[in-house]
Amino acid sequence: EQAVTEQAVTEQAVTEQATEEPSLNKADGQVNDLNIMNKNKVEKVENIVEEVEQIDNVFPAKYIGSSLLDTQSYRPPGGKRFKEWMDGSLPYNITQETRRISDERARERREHVKNAMKHAWHGYKTNAFGADEVRPVTGGPKNHWGGLGTTLVDTLDTLWLMDMKDEFYEARDWVKDHLDFNKNIDVSVFETTIRSLGGLLSAYDWSGEDIFLEKATDLGDRLVKAFDVTNGIPRGQVNLQTGRSSSPAWLNGKIILADAATLAVEFRQLSKHTKNEQYAQKAEHIFHTLKGMEPANGLFPYFLESSSDGTVGFQN
Repeated sequence: EQAVTEQAVTEQAVTEQATEEPSLNKADGQVNDLNIMNKNKVEKVENIVEEVEQIDNVFPAKYIGSSLLDTQSYRPPGGKRFKEWMDGSLPYNITQETRRISDERARERREHVKNAMKHAWHGYKTNAFGADEVRPVTGGPKNHWGGLGTTLVDTLDTLWLMDMKDEFYEARDWVKDHLDFNKNIDVSVFETTIRSLGGLLSAYDWSGEDIFLEKATDLGDRLVKAFDVTNGIPRGQVNLQTGRSSSPAWLNGKIILADAATLAVEFRQLSKHTKNEQYAQKAEHIFHTLKGMEPANGLFPYFLESSSDGTVGFQN
């Protein structure tokens, strides 16, 4: 309603101006009168719009907050601060001024976010460039995911989106010269898919650099072997060199539902770029299997259980 009202006000002012303006071809005195008239009309429109925006239940400025970063005195306000939204409604009116302030704050805050990213990347580059992780206290490198440069690969799209292009191309060169998936190691199918395969594909989507698709295809060909079991539900681990899949010891043969059922985005995207449908088909087979055994209430349990004959069941 507020937007419609503002539009009506603007249209009214334009109509009045069109009907009341004297011709510019008349005497200079009339032109001066026109300037005064236009000024008065602008002020009139501004006043009306201001009145429209001073309506009840305007979005509170305190919810927009500040862009100042006060880490010394900040105290978390605690929960139950937004009770008016609990019923799912929009309890406040969003005015043009609200949008303006919100956009202004977002532009200011994004500089803080980018600076935080620069700080984090500098720490990684200085202490652990090419390693899976950087230890936050000692600053040393840690290869928790098999030495696949996981942090670097997973960060590629962020570097691109934040316009940190120098850092992006430096990371690209590491991928080109040092990233090697031909390793005799067991890796998590889930973690390697979402971090490494997803990181490479998103970097390719943004930059169009062929090296990212080449590496993604190599990795996808190794990960997809985890699907080569009787029921098509991938086990939790796969050896990148041999293709042998296995279940982590701590799971006692069980399959985490979230691990197996969240691989479709990356494998579909790989199929899209390579024109090879096998990746998408194998990932989508999981959904078809789960749909066929969907519980009546639609709630799936935490674990899947795969028997020796290939039957898939639930295990709570």
